[in-house]
Amino acid sequence: MNENDLAININTINLEINNGNNFENDNKNGIIKDINNYDLNDISNNNVNTNVSSKYTKLRTNSIDIDYTTLNLSKLNLSNILLKNDLIFSMTFLSDNRLVLGGKLGKIYIFSLNLEDKIIIKNPSKKASINQLLLLVSKKLLALNSDKKIHIYNIINKQYELVQIIRVPSIIYKIIEVKDEKLISIHKDNSLRGFVKNNFSYQGECIWKKDYEDDTTLFNNIFSLKNKNKFIATCYTEEKLFFLNIGTYNIKNSLNLNVSYSINNIQFLNDNNILVGGDLNIYLIDIKKEVLITSIATKGTVITFLVLNENCFLSGEDNEDYEFSNLNKYQIINNNMKQTDIKIKLLETKKRIHDDIIRNIVLYNNQSLITSGEDNEVKIWNFN
Repeated sequence: MNENDLAININTINLEINNGNNFENDNKNGIIKDINNYDLNDISNNNVNTNVSSKYTKLRTNSIDIDYTTLNLSKLNLSNILLKNDLIFSMTFLSDNRLVLGGKLGKIYIFSLNLEDKIIIKNPSKKASINQLLLLVSKKLLALNSDKKIHIYNIINKQYELVQIIRVPSIIYKIIEVKDEKLISIHKDNSLRGFVKNNFSYQGECIWKKDYEDDTTLFNNIFSLKNKNKFIATCYTEEKLFFLNIGTYNIKNSLNLNVSYSINNIQFLNDNNILVGGDLNIYLIDIKKEVLITSIATKGTVITFLVLNENCFLSGEDNEDYEFSNLNKYQIINNNMKQTDIKIKLLETKKRIHDDIIRNIVLYNNQSLITSGEDNEVKIWNFN
């Protein structure tokens, strides 16, 4: 089946947001509305759920309810190459559990549940890649484009409709959804922008931008912390992880970590701990105390995880020469229940999963993994 077999015409409702300086402010701090208005006591952690099908875990949980010992990497066999010739940047699942991919060629691939058929949505913005996909609480699909645009789609069965286009003046690195279906995005110009839903469409509500130029601290990833009243941001050029106050966007604390460049390099383990991928390291962070608990050295860059439960996770890691990437399985060991005794242990390695860096890992149908790499392939791996 070719990409035209299921092609549907797009009906576009174009809402232009912030064309020019509609939401800018001339005061020194550039604050239009206090970011504190975003109550994070009920964060929708969709940035976590890009790794898990909602068929096997509730949309707002961060672990898979299976016995992680059943995921034996030595029994992992390549079943099929799902997609070739496109660098996939983001994977997620629709509310009906269909797999969705987006990548460099500017196409959104929506696969049937058996992965045998697909719908392809071509980006209306020519030459723009799909850098992030996010399933919203409304069950609509948000696609973050490389050309300063956000596209929001309504997808029902094999029909899709582009219901809104949001334009912003600066390239977006990451977008997250918080309580009341509000969106917060982080940008290349180091601004933080908020969008609120009004009559089924999003409108720009607030902008926070630093009152000075800082070319070194450019946040490449932002992550919302449930019940913590703060954000986490990473900066791979400065090799740091930052804790940010929500109300002021000021840096509250920072940790010196050799973080990687991906928007997938942070994952929840539980309400108090997160994993952070780095160059030659994986870090375990206590987000309540804002301290590094422990780390483990790796042979290459780690830019994505699949969290299996609070004590076990998978990571994709390239080798030292960037020739290929392995899939590693780790366990978090805490024999004495003391933070100083916590260790990360490498349990198992599956070599040569991709011929370049692994960008995404998802669990599918409770019996297979789907991975994408910078070798422009998406692969299905079965446990048998």
